[in-house]
Amino acid sequence: MSAEGLMLEAKSRLSILVVEDNRKNIENAVLGLRGHDVVVAKTMMEVTDSVIKKKFDYILSDVRFPYADGHKPIAIISEILTIAFQTDSPVVFLMNENNSILQKQGARSVMLKACSISDASATLMHISRHKKSSEEELFKSLSFSRYEVVAAGCKTPEVWKTALDMIRNVNANPDQMDRLIRKVKGSGLGVEIKDGTMHVVATKGSKIKMR
Repeated sequence: MSAEGLMLEAKSRLSILVVEDNRKNIENAVLGLRGHDVVVAKTMMEVTDSVIKKKFDYILSDVRFPYADGHKPIAIISEILTIAFQTDSPVVFLMNENNSILQKQGARSVMLKACSISDASATLMHISRHKKSSEEELFKSLSFSRYEVVAAGCKTPEVWKTALDMIRNVNANPDQMDRLIRKVKGSGLGVEIKDGTMHVVATKGSKIKMR
């Protein structure tokens, strides 16, 4: 377990950015994340403003909301991952999905995908290399540290709590690439993605550029 992972694990009150536009889901998020400092962003502009003003331990994000440009999950995921990578804030995506097994019982499910910093970099590179793939093909090909399907009709308070527990566990046990990226950033260097390849740059605080 890394020192950073131990610190976050021991930290009782976390700073969490919730990216969600549905009123009921927001209420459930606040309930499920009680005891933590929760900031809600309903649009990508609000997300950007929030991360400029404050450093968040984690980001919990929906993948579909009407105030996002194009309403496309991949575009939203790309923007959130870029922000997560730039700010060193691991993220969990929460997706309402129809599950074939649960559908027979008239139920729905919520899929949670936990994304470490190295997941963010790898996924951004994958997206940049497969821009011509269909939205559905690209979405199915994305892989993260951990995913879980929760049998729930909506994003209940328990679902939001489960999402936080997932990303805390992932962050407490970072993989080798995750440790390397954090070490590079900690030395004052920057990391950017160009043409689907990750590059270390000498400029301190360098931002990711997707080309």
